[in-house]
Amino acid sequence: MQAEYVSRDIGAERRHGHNMPMGQSHFIREWRKHRGLSQVQLAERVQINQGNLSRIEKGTRKYDQEFLERAADALGCEPADLLKVDPKAQASEEIWDFYDKMSSTQKAQVVEIAKALLKVS
Repeated sequence: MQAEYVSRDIGAERRHGHNMPMGQSHFIREWRKHRGLSQVQLAERVQINQGNLSRIEKGTRKYDQEFLERAADALGCEPADLLKVDPKAQASEEIWDFYDKMSSTQKAQVVEIAKALLKVS
């Protein structure tokens, strides 16, 4: 069998982030939405084109460590959080952490507040 030669654009790999495979699972979009930012706002903060950010969020464009660090800084989290932590799940876990630290009186107050909030909604 004959070996197949595959041409590589090394410069493009450097420009577009060769460290992460395309389609890599991440929570960049979720963190952006969690912080209430549009793609345009986050793109401006991390100094990239909004279209490129859109492609990174969709998993059709590679990203690199430098992008992750700038994005994490803009989103108020750690770079690893963008890869491993869904902020919606984290927020619900934090609520239970607070609840577990409350006195029985405080827990009763929280329950009454939650009931009042549900009636308003």
